Amino acid sequence: MVRIAGSARDLVTDGDGTAAISATASLDVGIDQHGLISGVGQEPSSPPCDALVGLRVGFGFRSGAKELLGALSGTLLGLLVDDLSGAPAPSGYGAIRDRVMLGLPPLPPPPGRSSSPRADVCAGWRASGLAFGLAVAGEPLPFEAQPPVAPDLSSGDPLGWHAMPQLLAGQSRRVRRLDVWLNDGLVLVDAMFRDTTCDWDQTARVVHEYALTATLDADTQRILAIDAQPRSLPFPTDCPFAADSVQLILGEAAAGLRETVRGLSAGAVSCTHLNDAMRCLADIPTLVDQLRG
Repeated sequence: MVRIAGSARDLVTDGDGTAAISATASLDVGIDQHGLISGVGQEPSSPPCDALVGLRVGFGFRSGAKELLGALSGTLLGLLVDDLSGAPAPSGYGAIRDRVMLGLPPLPPPPGRSSSPRADVCAGWRASGLAFGLAVAGEPLPFEAQPPVAPDLSSGDPLGWHAMPQLLAGQSRRVRRLDVWLNDGLVLVDAMFRDTTCDWDQTARVVHEYALTATLDADTQRILAIDAQPRSLPFPTDCPFAADSVQLILGEAAAGLRETVRGLSAGAVSCTHLNDAMRCLADIPTLVDQLRG
């Protein structure tokens, strides 16, 4: 049995720096031996997430959970459910890297799946890239021998991050942050996400990390400027080429990004994890409402 547990909260900080928690949510799902969700625990309890039972987390998850995600739109619980699409990614890359570093052959693909990656599914697997060429040739993938040790995120602010217990060997974690504030008719955004895996010696290492900043018009909440900074990615030779894909959402309204990002950023110029970071900007209107409230 595999377990995925997540928590989220909104903080509102006033002019003197005092922060207060304005909303919270949690989600706890069990995954059976077939990779399907077998049980769900949640807070708040409504709307119920029982429709998740029987779905498979990972790629394709959102199609099966489309109706529920619609009902949860703009909520913290919706953010946690939505992230089940990418939740297995750090564990998957961690397992692949472990086998490469140990000199072991890759695991065979599941029945009916090809052992070769799909060309141009993202920047990391672009057909002209080093990673794809090595995979096709049956050579070891170009992982960093020692990805960066995960820096401590604590900042001395007791509300800044959730309490996060130390990862155990073989475990993984995804963290997200989305900070929004108003300034002279603009919405300013500072965001990041990090995927971490834990080596067998208990060292937590960063698998994916991007920082993202943006400026929006406060009235239309359309994106006026945006920048993504790659910090740590699986294939340093290819993955960073996706950073410029954020420019594809210039002029877009934040509220619609969960629906529009996939159509705007796809193929060899994109990164599925960076796309998820852009999709999360759809929650900006909810946070702006709290600031104005």
